[in-house]
Amino acid sequence: MFDSALLEHKLDKKTFKEMEPKLRDDLLDQQFELVQQKRRTVLVLVNGPDGSGKGAVTNLIYRWLDARHVKTLAYERVNDEERRRPPLWKYWRDMPAHGEVGVVLGSWYHMALLAHAGGLIDTFAFEHALNQINRFEAMLHSEGVELLKLWLYVPPEEAARRREKARKGIDIDQSLIIEWDAVSKPKQRQKFQEIAQNLAYLTSTANAPWNVVPASDPDYRAAAIGGLLLDALKRANRPDPTVPVPSEAPSAATISTTAPAVPRVSILSSLDLTKALDKHDYDEELPKAQHRLRELVHSKAFQNLGVVCVFEGNDAAGKGGAIMRLRQALDPRRFAVHPVAAPSDEERVRPYLWRFWRNLPARGHIGIFDRSWYGRVLVERVEGFCTEADWRRAYDEINDFESELHQSDFLVVKFWLAISQDEQKRRFEEREQTTFKRFKLTPEDWRNRDKWPAYEVAITDMVDRTSTTYAPWTLVEAENKHYARVKVLKTVVSRIEQALEDR
Repeated sequence: MFDSALLEHKLDKKTFKEMEPKLRDDLLDQQFELVQQKRRTVLVLVNGPDGSGKGAVTNLIYRWLDARHVKTLAYERVNDEERRRPPLWKYWRDMPAHGEVGVVLGSWYHMALLAHAGGLIDTFAFEHALNQINRFEAMLHSEGVELLKLWLYVPPEEAARRREKARKGIDIDQSLIIEWDAVSKPKQRQKFQEIAQNLAYLTSTANAPWNVVPASDPDYRAAAIGGLLLDALKRANRPDPTVPVPSEAPSAATISTTAPAVPRVSILSSLDLTKALDKHDYDEELPKAQHRLRELVHSKAFQNLGVVCVFEGNDAAGKGGAIMRLRQALDPRRFAVHPVAAPSDEERVRPYLWRFWRNLPARGHIGIFDRSWYGRVLVERVEGFCTEADWRRAYDEINDFESELHQSDFLVVKFWLAISQDEQKRRFEEREQTTFKRFKLTPEDWRNRDKWPAYEVAITDMVDRTSTTYAPWTLVEAENKHYARVKVLKTVVSRIEQALEDR
């Protein structure tokens, strides 16, 4: 992949000046279409050794394009806010909207390269990190992000000369960006170059290939990158080969479109909904569980653990009441509750998981999601708000998301609160008759009751495919609110205790 970059590549200034005006016009035309369509985002990852011209390339992109729709995502040393969250969090936080171009300096490859070149991780760990990156980039592509991955190549000796001249202020035009100070010795730099080549081979995929650009000659570099950027914009503007068709609600008697029809057993049928806790026991057990939770959250060990609580369940199953009892045990400064509704306009123009990543708590805090990313495989699937390809793909994307949280010292505690159809009807009618509860009931809630069998299929698939060792589902018998609330509290306490013991 780097072989041809070793050859001399030059473009005389006269030729470049002749071709630049048309190239710039074409780029602006394609960018205008990108902005108008708002269907995809273009992310340009600018990588390469210090002295290869990363800063100059970034400035060139701003000069050629309408800067109002270009965003720089630059990452240097990890700050405290980023250190307390998963490594990918900062990239999700800053993700440009559809219709925008993002220029990334210090991309997700940065830390893996630096750690391996510095001997902090071995080859196995390095390749595992690259596999996770491949999955991350595949998800971005599926969610409307066009990636243009650039590696600017200059011979090591030339890069060293450029670094020295820029540091002394002799060649300010190089716009030196220092990313690899920790890789300073000649042998380390050589190893860095070898690792970079291996990285490019392992992460150059059909939807996100690497483009190695010979960068010794500024005009050649500019022309090559201009052409690559133009191609990326054209790909982003290209119509989808097929128009997505919303999927039909799943049948309670069907496993897939190709399998023969067989009876389907709901995972919820295993629950004993008669389980109950009387008022006396509830008043005794709930405060105990809340007190223990408070102790754990204020412990020194908890400061290095983040907790994400996910609440899903049937309408009127008591999610709000369970969350309230959980919240009562916590210092308001240490938790946040995130009610999840239909995506806003801002959220629709970014990848599906963006709105959840950006709301992740820091370590030492608890994030509570009232509904969650599981909406894609529940309501969006059943109501046909997304394509079948979208929700089928989502299981793996969700597992990857929760695995990333687990590997970053976050505990994911997931609850499904279950009630019967009869109990749901009773609670709906009670809400209709109670003034301060009427806001909780909508015509859509009544309509969803007709799709109960379809939801049971979706729930069973969800639990089967996303209940993992690191993020298992807890099914809560919620017919009796007292029993459900105590079970939720005790489960959170137990999971935190176990997580702290395992550290």
